[in-house]
Amino acid sequence: MDASLIAELDINTTGDVRTFFEELARVGWGFHPDTAMGEYVDRASGDGVFSDGDAAVLDAAMERAFDVCFAAGADIYLIAVEVCAGPRLKVDGAECSLASFVEANAESHAVLDAVRAMGVGDVISIGGGAAPQSLIERVS
Repeated sequence: MDASLIAELDINTTGDVRTFFEELARVGWGFHPDTAMGEYVDRASGDGVFSDGDAAVLDAAMERAFDVCFAAGADIYLIAVEVCAGPRLKVDGAECSLASFVEANAESHAVLDAVRAMGVGDVISIGGGAAPQSLIERVS
């Protein structure tokens, strides 16, 4: 695999970090921001997923991602979870991750319980009365 195309991404914002992680995830294997790229092994062959050179390039890109997130006060691990494993929702038509929805609505336990219980394709309505009504759809 030629990791240089992924590592050539400019990583200057948390959006760039997300794009970098999306490209890593697109390759088809999971990753953790704390794991050196040279530690990933193909289970079938026992060989490293990346050459030493590619691993070094990707490790440098990951270090940049850490620096950008630290400077922005962003949680690099939350971004990784959102990209790699997080279910996706549509809230009033705008897509977001379950993790970011939970973070933004932490004080509303009843809503969080309802959203966590949703299956893919389920749609619920929250709010109403004095509160604005929102439609939430689980898309993945």
